[in-house]
Amino acid sequence: MPRNRLETSAGSAPLAKVINTARITTESGIHVIEGECSQDDFEIIWSQGLPLMVCGAPGLLYDWSPTGLSSFLGDDACDIVDCETNCVTRTTVNTFLQNLGKSKTVDGPSLKLKDYPEDMLFKDKSPILARDFKSALPVPMYTYNDGPLNLAAMYPLEYDCRPDITNAYIGPKVYAATASKHDNHHHGSTRLHMDMADAVNIMASGRALWHIFRSKDADAIRQILKHHCDFADPINLHQLYVTPELLDVLEIKGIKPFMFEQNQGDCVFIPAGCAHQVSNITSCIKIAVDFVSPQSLERCAQVATAFHNCETIHECLEFTWLLLYAWMSVTVMDDLLSPSSTNLKQK
Repeated sequence: MPRNRLETSAGSAPLAKVINTARITTESGIHVIEGECSQDDFEIIWSQGLPLMVCGAPGLLYDWSPTGLSSFLGDDACDIVDCETNCVTRTTVNTFLQNLGKSKTVDGPSLKLKDYPEDMLFKDKSPILARDFKSALPVPMYTYNDGPLNLAAMYPLEYDCRPDITNAYIGPKVYAATASKHDNHHHGSTRLHMDMADAVNIMASGRALWHIFRSKDADAIRQILKHHCDFADPINLHQLYVTPELLDVLEIKGIKPFMFEQNQGDCVFIPAGCAHQVSNITSCIKIAVDFVSPQSLERCAQVATAFHNCETIHECLEFTWLLLYAWMSVTVMDDLLSPSSTNLKQK
């Protein structure tokens, strides 16, 4: 299926040299890497705080359709959120996925299963699916939970004080939702928000429309949208969906997001601190995991401060602990690799 090319504000000039020599294109403003994503290609884009999408790389091998997923996840109880009203109903994963497979239109309510499993590691819930997801992740040095360039991996596992980021908080997590409407009267599938950590999101089945804003535009977005909603913080309260009408308001002020479609098998990378929202074009199943790259530390700190100032934010990455353990890990590694340490071992 050809991709929808949607005009956006995301310029590609800083990467012109790279685009001419690598498998990188600027589709709908976002940088797209076709095929396997090398670490060098990734870092060229990621170091600028830009989102990117990887397409056509070796992907998920197992059946992640609603039917296939229900056979792995079974009859666990779960909460289903109405994306319009935020009302929550209790059902089972199997029941929801069966209904998801039957949902072909956006005539009914937009319903979502998010952050599954809620209270355990995904690898403990389904080792097979966890391995499949891990094998499909691009740039494993960054995205693996134990990747050497993932600073979230540097917490000592035996420490009782380690924050949730090393456990269920960062994922992987499954997100499944019916289709939604991107218009002036609805709230999409995932409302505008930003995360303290970086994230990579793989579309297991379905098709979705994304809007990702540059991190540098966050304060301006807040100030502009405050005049068009009743929320003290239009981003961090997770209550606002930026409708086409509001997108026009932002564009008048010079702010345009990366706007693009994610299709089955596509991997979307979202840098920490980039406000974003999603509207499912069809029913979708996605799986995502958070990570913390060295390139994002400054933005992580800024979001951490904003989250601490927002009383409704409960899941907060303990940024100070992150820096401390990362520094300790680097110090220990530096000592182990220093010439004096090597000489002592040889003696």
